[in-house]
Amino acid sequence: MKWGQHFISNDWAKRVVDLIDVQESWKVFEIGTGGGQLTRQLAERGAFVRSVELDESLFTLASDELMYNKRVKIIRGNALLIKPEIDERVVTDLPFYISRKFIEWLVINNVEMAFAILQKEFAEKIVANPGEREYKAVSALAKYTYEIKSMLDIPSEAYRPMPPVSSRLMRFIRNQVPPITKEMVLGLKKAFSSKNKNVTSLGLLGYRKVFELEPEELIDVARRIQAIR
Repeated sequence: MKWGQHFISNDWAKRVVDLIDVQESWKVFEIGTGGGQLTRQLAERGAFVRSVELDESLFTLASDELMYNKRVKIIRGNALLIKPEIDERVVTDLPFYISRKFIEWLVINNVEMAFAILQKEFAEKIVANPGEREYKAVSALAKYTYEIKSMLDIPSEAYRPMPPVSSRLMRFIRNQVPPITKEMVLGLKKAFSSKNKNVTSLGLLGYRKVFELEPEELIDVARRIQAIR
């Protein structure tokens, strides 16, 4: 478990892909091939899957098992360093520890649609509202950029080895918003590092606390911080 992998069962992988309602014309970018459970189910629905796996042993195993499947291409590497194609939908059951980086990657790469299995606690964080305890920079970033829908709760028993937490399948459909840059993401994080201060303390107009601001307002703050730098 070098990268903290937990492998979903075939039955739950089928349930996830059924719920996603994969179409034959889809091109899918999968982050983390893992044991190939989702990969096989996606390909069986007729999708063309470009799956990226970081772990060498899992990459070798998946490549051997799926080498004759013409709808699957396995790549070894860090998926979060790869820019998906414009017509690719993202599907992932990624390690929990890279969840925040995954959201930032989605946003910066202008991904139009994604389906991600996330730790339930993190899934709740990204849909938290202003003023709530769980409202963080990643919440504002995700809510500004995407329409987010909870699709399915997945118990820890669905995985081997069994993780200590449950998961949730989330759907992301991109809103009609301007592109977000890496610098703006950094500006948003900077704003939240002083979340109990008002916006004026950041050298900007306003008197409310940072964690009380709507996502649109926080993105505007991030743009201004970027401009000041």
